[in-house]
Amino acid sequence: MTFKWTPGYTQSGYYTKIHFEASDGSLTASQDINITVRDLNRAPDVSGAYSCPGKLWPATLLRYPIDVKGITDPDGDPVEIRVTSITADEPTTIIGVGSNCIPDATGVGTGCPTLRAEFGVLGNGRVYCVTFAARDGEGGVSVGAVKVSVLVSACIPA
Repeated sequence: MTFKWTPGYTQSGYYTKIHFEASDGSLTASQDINITVRDLNRAPDVSGAYSCPGKLWPATLLRYPIDVKGITDPDGDPVEIRVTSITADEPTTIIGVGSNCIPDATGVGTGCPTLRAEFGVLGNGRVYCVTFAARDGEGGVSVGAVKVSVLVSACIPA
């Protein structure tokens, strides 16, 4: 006799006195067993991640703190965000508004990135990409990214 059961996520718990009985037609054997189904941790969901603010304007050369929001954990665990990289879609060393202000972004390795509101004068506005890892403290990790635009003007999106 073979017993096969693949429990779903919501079936974790302790099951007592599961009764098995087998017979060959003349003799019968039985046994009660207990089964423990452990919780399965699910990784944070980063599909709804967004940056706050999502746009920086005017290009004042100031660095602004960026929050990564919209991340949830399906198990209700608290989630910690760590920035793994920050890139931009234009060179940060070109002549432009604030070209002598280095660095343009800080916060890699932390949960608190800051981005400089500047762009190259020949470009159409800068777009930063902040890549992060979301950890739930129970072993679940998800990676995501959000974008932040530096607008050339209030009317022209980057």
